[in-house]
Amino acid sequence: MDVVVIGDTAKDINAFKGRTQKGSYEKDTKVVNNGGACFYSSVGASIFCNCGVVTKIGGDFDINNYRKFGIDVTGVSIVKGKTTRFFQTFL
Repeated sequence: MDVVVIGDTAKDINAFKGRTQKGSYEKDTKVVNNGGACFYSSVGASIFCNCGVVTKIGGDFDINNYRKFGIDVTGVSIVKGKTTRFFQTFL
């Protein structure tokens, strides 16, 4: 393993309420993305080298989001009954 990334993983949920953003989202839209520093850093690193992660995730985060980029998930701890959601609302 060339790089091990330690950090946060999240499921980013962005809600756009009461407005329209031209060309991107309609009024009252919810956008869900994989996120967190650990996720973003490891995906980038996986392009150039073998990469693994050390992070905690809730049961609502699909670990295959890491695997599809060839990232080693041996250091991932799934915490039952917890969530990895991050909510952000744009008014």
